[in-house]
Amino acid sequence: MRTREELLAAVHGRLNRVLADGNRSAVLEAAALVEAGDLASYAADGSAVDLEVAHALGWLYFWRAPALPPAQAGQEGGAALRFFTGCLVAGMPDSDLPKPLLAPLAEAAIPAARNLLTHTLRTVVDPALLTLSVTLWRRIARSLPAGHSDGAEALSSLGIALRRRFEHAGDLEDLDDAVQAGRAALRNSPDDHPHRATFLSNVGTSFQVRYEHTGDLGDLDEAVKAGSAAVRAAPDDHPGRAIILTTFSKASLERFSRFGDPGDLAEAVHQPLPQ
Repeated sequence: MRTREELLAAVHGRLNRVLADGNRSAVLEAAALVEAGDLASYAADGSAVDLEVAHALGWLYFWRAPALPPAQAGQEGGAALRFFTGCLVAGMPDSDLPKPLLAPLAEAAIPAARNLLTHTLRTVVDPALLTLSVTLWRRIARSLPAGHSDGAEALSSLGIALRRRFEHAGDLEDLDDAVQAGRAALRNSPDDHPHRATFLSNVGTSFQVRYEHTGDLGDLDEAVKAGSAAVRAAPDDHPGRAIILTTFSKASLERFSRFGDPGDLAEAVHQPLPQ
């Protein structure tokens, strides 16, 4: 088998011929598929993705798919999506990816974005990973079509990623953006959305954190308001109910300590815990 460099040069040559005159014959030759199969063996080394290889293979399959019979077109279109998804997750800009695939790529990248966000929340991480998480969720939220079932989650997750980066870097702009993303998640989720309680609690936390750093009592009021709505929206068997209750109680107790309203204290200490 030829080396990575030889195979990559061969595939790039075929892609350049397509770009030069729009004729796809260069990527439809039998030899092109053989080269793609051989080059795919270099696409990943353990957990690391060879972005140059993945990018070239993504374009090769992207240009091939529309000219193939339906069954084969579906397979090779899926291959293009898989290779390009790795490129998007790694931070490759939209300008280097096929515009028609940006929406499906955003959807395909959600599992990796979830894993990355969870990792940044559980461990002390390189600041570059925090920025990668913010950038990835921002791109997903921007690229998903209006009304997409995962749109509100993408916005809420963007808010969490921004707040997490603020906790490490201290840039208040991140915190402001976290609040705005959380509000957008609520605007894009109906009252009966299955994750509405979580979205409310997440934006409440962002208001609470901003209050702690700016002293703006309006943010504290918003934290209590969002937390109260989250508690009402979370059924007794909600998997995150304990966290939602804790978040609301923290905001209510803080407002009680500032103003002494017994109603805030009652709300904070009399919330029933999940069984």
